[in-house]
Amino acid sequence: MMNKRGLTQQQAPQLAELGVAIALDLVTGLKLTFVSGDQIALTGRAVIGLTIVPAMNATDPLALVGFDLRLALANLSSRTRQRLIATNDITGLTVVTVHQVTRYQVWWSPVTTDFRANANQVVEQAAGHLRLMAQWPRQFEWSAILPVALQTSHLTTMARALADGKAESLDYTTYLSRQLTTMQQMPTGAATASSLRVVARLVAGQVEWDPIIYEPTGDEHVFGGIEYLSYPEILAMPVQIATTGDFWAGMAALLWEISFYGIDPADRQAGRDELDAALAESRAFRADPAKLTQFLAQLKADPATIAKYQPLATGRVVDVDDWLPAGTTVLDQDPALMAAFQAEFGAQYAAFIPKTDDSAS
Repeated sequence: MMNKRGLTQQQAPQLAELGVAIALDLVTGLKLTFVSGDQIALTGRAVIGLTIVPAMNATDPLALVGFDLRLALANLSSRTRQRLIATNDITGLTVVTVHQVTRYQVWWSPVTTDFRANANQVVEQAAGHLRLMAQWPRQFEWSAILPVALQTSHLTTMARALADGKAESLDYTTYLSRQLTTMQQMPTGAATASSLRVVARLVAGQVEWDPIIYEPTGDEHVFGGIEYLSYPEILAMPVQIATTGDFWAGMAALLWEISFYGIDPADRQAGRDELDAALAESRAFRADPAKLTQFLAQLKADPATIAKYQPLATGRVVDVDDWLPAGTTVLDQDPALMAAFQAEFGAQYAAFIPKTDDSAS
């Protein structure tokens, strides 16, 4: 029977799907390291199955985000069996083969609240064998993240990541604590298929984080604009942090992105309202380019003035790789020029009724 605090029914099959099976005919021994620093050495005969799941793109090539270890009870002492069943606290696997010794670091679930045991590590005993497993979930719910994020050690890690290791991290600690507490008080929005992902790039040996909104609609769709989402919308989306770097450094980047317009819901809504107004204004001009073209054509103004505002009707198509899906194109209109046009001709343009094909006939 699985430990209720451990792997879900979905995670167990992922171990086989994502893992790498170790060839047991070459294994002569196995050593388990626990959080206390204690170790247990096992003979190769005791190991009847071992699958490891390396951390994808991790800076440490020997980091594991999961493992599935099966041991023959007949080759375990009573003391060893009791120790393995007692606490799920493995932090390292050392595999000894006829050719080499390989030491793997086992990552713990970042939302573990009891530092004596890994929340995602479980053990089950079946007829003839003992099975120990661990696997990071692919996504984390905010309900699990928020209370753990407020722990001092994690606040410190996130603050240092934002301050880039400088002394200003104390200010970020206060900032993050207030932000996380505010988010805890917010309701969760309606269920959605979208999720928040923090992808990572290794640049000159350093991890750079990029928070995005992921929508699994056929082809992969990625969006920016997290700072414009309401707290309920954010809290409805599970979070996935790339395993390239430290989980809490990635969370710091996501929280910073969320708070671009501030922490208070009113400040964040003001940023959203500003965006909505800008988009509505832009759509109003783009919705009927024929209207603007006709307006300029009939405008009783000097040619220089008409030529000045002509780019608003034609615009230019540009590639957008920021807050819209890759490959999207939009009609780019100079906001300063648009503002000048509205100030000079806004009332006339609003009242202008363009001729349609029907009216022309």
